[in-house]
Amino acid sequence: MCYRVYKTAPFLWEMKVITDWIVTETCLDLFQWFRMEDATLYLFYNKYVADSRKKRYEFDAMGL
Repeated sequence: MCYRVYKTAPFLWEMKVITDWIVTETCLDLFQWFRMEDATLYLFYNKYVADSRKKRYEFDAMGL
């Protein structure tokens, strides 16, 4: 739920990405940084979903 709030709040994600880009020494331009952050967030969300499914299947396998 926090992920959805974070992603849908107006300009919250964009401001975080811009702030990170400003304070980080990098050779990426801003749009490349946005793409990298978007990919990182996508991987994080998919890992969360996979972990929650794994826990659900383990719970079901216990017969509870």
